[in-house]
Amino acid sequence: VTGVQTCALPILPINDPKNELCTHFNYVEIISDSNRNYGMYRIMPTETKKSGNSITYKCEHVLATLMDDVIEGYMPALINQTTRVNLQRILDLQTTKHWELGEVQFERYFQYAFENENGLLAPILSIPQPFDEPYEFTYDTTVYPWKLNLLRSSDEVKAEIRWGKDMVDFNEVSDPTEIVNYIIPKGAGEGVN
Repeated sequence: VTGVQTCALPILPINDPKNELCTHFNYVEIISDSNRNYGMYRIMPTETKKSGNSITYKCEHVLATLMDDVIEGYMPALINQTTRVNLQRILDLQTTKHWELGEVQFERYFQYAFENENGLLAPILSIPQPFDEPYEFTYDTTVYPWKLNLLRSSDEVKAEIRWGKDMVDFNEVSDPTEIVNYIIPKGAGEGVN
């Protein structure tokens, strides 16, 4: 997990009675026709599209609920505490306890301090960054409170996607706004130079 996934709900007919349930911040579990569970998502109706006789809703994964709370002020580092204790400390700051800590396969003793964080997700994702081996966050949204796990990652191939067989389409975004041609340093960095 590197960020929050977004998806579009299956399109509902404009006269479908379930549209009444699709309001701000309501949750929807997305399950495919073959019973594959894609997880729990939160409806973000600010990007609702109405076209023809149907409505499409924009959603974000419930992992985004970890961005609802903040760390105000300075949160000092704990000394000689495990990865589990540091993760639990951040999860304890939730106002609504949507997430609980599941399995943690690492026992490291790094020190973490945070200050004025706009959400709990970034501090949680920063916990394993100093590790010297692959890791992955997994989650279980089939239970509530939802479970967040930190597991060792494997390089073993578990699945593959082939164009025309499993992969129907994709979107590619090319954004040149952060491309820099060259930097022109000016002055010696003293005063107003």
